[in-house]
Amino acid sequence: MFAGVSRRALISALVAGLVLGIALFWADGQINQRLGTVEIGIAFGPADAESGSEIAPSTSLPSTPSSQPNLDEIVETSTTTSTTTIALTLPSNVDQTWLDQVLFRTNTERLKEGLDALTSCGNLHVAAQTHAVAMLEQDFFEHENPFTGDDPSSRAMQAGYGSGAGENIAMGYVSPRDVVRAWMDSPGHRENILGSYEHLGIGITLGGSGTNEKNERFYWVQNFGSGGDCS
Repeated sequence: MFAGVSRRALISALVAGLVLGIALFWADGQINQRLGTVEIGIAFGPADAESGSEIAPSTSLPSTPSSQPNLDEIVETSTTTSTTTIALTLPSNVDQTWLDQVLFRTNTERLKEGLDALTSCGNLHVAAQTHAVAMLEQDFFEHENPFTGDDPSSRAMQAGYGSGAGENIAMGYVSPRDVVRAWMDSPGHRENILGSYEHLGIGITLGGSGTNEKNERFYWVQNFGSGGDCS
């Protein structure tokens, strides 16, 4: 009798667990449908020419000051963090000012650490936008394109910049402010932003399933480089 009750209790518990699991899966799907997936991936450093392995930027990560200025105040008042307006057309469903905003906020973070501003680089913008569009259209989220094998360095070469590009990627964030903050909160991405680079390229596209009223999400790419061709 006791064994029979135990089996019934076990079966009831399994059924309850299955029902709960289905309910949670459905709820998660509904949440993702409304809010979208928010991801920042793993930061990609420039490839070692001999081994092909990923390495971090050559400058060690600066320590964070005990008291930092407010980012929004800097964005409103500073005119020294960016010297170039980005000459690149984004897809029509993306705010065209966002390229400059990402560059500005990235350079603001560097300014807070006493670092030189990154210069807008046309060829790196092409590489970054190419990857943002590929991730959207081919439905993947990683630094190496699983269909072509291209990585940030090979995309930089194909765009005419040269090899050795670092890369940050993100998906689902709804503004330049949000995505740069997320990258700065992630050690590897922060290291790229504060690394010993000279140039920055940015890609942004919108589509798929995710964050806005049209059930789409934003894809964000930063490509970092030094010594390449920015024509």
